[in-house]
Amino acid sequence: MIKLKNILRESKVRGVLSEAFRSSILRKMTNNFTGLDKDFFSYTAKHGVQWDKITDDQLTMSKTPKKKGIEFAMTTRKVSLETKKGYFRRPIDVDKNVAIITMKDGKPLWFTKSWNASKKQVKATGKNKVIRGGPRSSLYGDNKETFGLNHFGYQSLRVVRKIPGIVFYQVSLEDNQPYMGGKEKRELRQAAGEGSWKFKTDKDFKYENDRRYENLLNQVYKDTEKVNAKVKAAKDFTNGLIATAIGGKQDAKFKRLLNKYNSWKMNDEAKVYDFLTAIAREMQDLYTSWERYIESVRYDEMKEKEAKDRGEKLSYYRAPDDGRRVAQKASSILKGNF
Repeated sequence: MIKLKNILRESKVRGVLSEAFRSSILRKMTNNFTGLDKDFFSYTAKHGVQWDKITDDQLTMSKTPKKKGIEFAMTTRKVSLETKKGYFRRPIDVDKNVAIITMKDGKPLWFTKSWNASKKQVKATGKNKVIRGGPRSSLYGDNKETFGLNHFGYQSLRVVRKIPGIVFYQVSLEDNQPYMGGKEKRELRQAAGEGSWKFKTDKDFKYENDRRYENLLNQVYKDTEKVNAKVKAAKDFTNGLIATAIGGKQDAKFKRLLNKYNSWKMNDEAKVYDFLTAIAREMQDLYTSWERYIESVRYDEMKEKEAKDRGEKLSYYRAPDDGRRVAQKASSILKGNF
């Protein structure tokens, strides 16, 4: 998940919140009372958008929604909106540059807030508040709101399009956009891993992966190139996978593999940790099997020498069976089976 500490400030003041944005359009729409606030930017950052990187020329303006990516329906002049609920039913005045609603792929974004985050969520985010967002039908509870003005009667695209002077600004979510998080490092707030193998960055993972490989490689007594080559291929493969996942490396092969896993795309950070931990678990299992294979090679060499001293021929070797198991585990890793 993209960290927002350099994007959003813990403040209710509009000026402090908006000063982080390079885009003047985003700065104008940022308002904790009648516009976009830190809850919106925190939630949408989960889609990989780094809002502080966006410039005005990367926002596409049109008079009709494109219904793709994230879009803002923004006022271009002061308007009076009829109140559709309440006893007095008086119109409300809405200033220029207010985001009436926000949308993702043409559907208004709704959200709910809860203050009963699980211990795991609090540990991961440091906050007790949980923001859940998406289409209205995907959310539970009665306290649903829309990002933006959040005014009853003006929470659907059909009605908002009728507001005089309304325009739509689109933010593309394509991976090749310079503001998308795929080009930035993904820093985990808690360590993923298995057992004593813990890591927060791709460099941590690579260091431990290489260390275990080299330590065990040095223990091999005889030429076992085929098995060792399989382990090295798995080591290099997982180093590249982690570097692409959280280290910012751009590699089409690894990105295609990551896109197979829904947990990597979704907002549930705990499932992302589970996926990263599964990679470490498979590599740890591989190294355990490789270590057993090395011990079998030593054992076979000892038994072979003893048999030769007796003038006999050793009838059974343990190493080949253990070597095949190592090769099978390495092949499974190279196929991305975690």
